[in-house]
Amino acid sequence: MHPYRRLRPFGLIGSAVASAILAGTLVASPAVANPQGTNVIINEVYLKAGSANAVFNKKFVELYNPSDAPVTLENWSLQYRPATSTVAPVASGIAPLSGTVPAKGHFLIAMPGNGSPPLGAELPTPT
Repeated sequence: MHPYRRLRPFGLIGSAVASAILAGTLVASPAVANPQGTNVIINEVYLKAGSANAVFNKKFVELYNPSDAPVTLENWSLQYRPATSTVAPVASGIAPLSGTVPAKGHFLIAMPGNGSPPLGAELPTPT
């Protein structure tokens, strides 16, 4: 997990944001928009990784910090569950985070893709 500016020139499409929840604790909480631009947001999501016809072999979530101060990800986690689920995610669906999202900066979280071996190209090197 490394801070970076943008993945270019791949025109990545964010999808399934409703199924990814960025939480400050391991307790599930609903995703909430941040129209004031005062906290970290999920900027892009790629979850098809490793599946047939996948562009990349790893899933990723890109965070963006619109504020003027760096934000530490200590005690934060990225949690995934199917959109139709009504229960808390299982341990394999919780990824503890570490590091810092710089002010006005991005942070990339790469996750293993589906399949064995996963299909698709490696993620580009963040710039």
